[in-house]
Amino acid sequence: MTLIAPPAWARPLERYVDGFGEENLAEVMAQRAAILAAVQQAVQRYIDNPQLTADTAAEWFPARERLTGEYYIGEESYWQIQDTKFHRQSCPAGHHFSYMARCLEYVWHENQTGQDYLGLEVHFAWDPLSKTFLHEGDVDSSSI
Repeated sequence: MTLIAPPAWARPLERYVDGFGEENLAEVMAQRAAILAAVQQAVQRYIDNPQLTADTAAEWFPARERLTGEYYIGEESYWQIQDTKFHRQSCPAGHHFSYMARCLEYVWHENQTGQDYLGLEVHFAWDPLSKTFLHEGDVDSSSI
């Protein structure tokens, strides 16, 4: 899988920030290259896992045969969780962020206007004290 710039037909990058803090956001942006490298590893690991993806569309979704091998970042979200009562265990209280990798499919219809096929949201934890991020393998998938 290869990270590309958003295609001309794609919506502009959406960035959501909720309680993350301007200083924390600036620190994350300073580490963007390392974060994108971690996203790359997570996306490739997901696509290569035969328990999560199929060879063909006849087997199940998502099918590797439909993927072009390219993706772009379509969304970024940055938030802070104060109370974990209503959140999943893998997302404890603290600062978090995620990047949505939008994986492209081959054009299969003459009237097709976009090629988004598979969304992979790669989740990170952020430690404001040490100014470090952590990806523990949490990736959510969606049909897009």
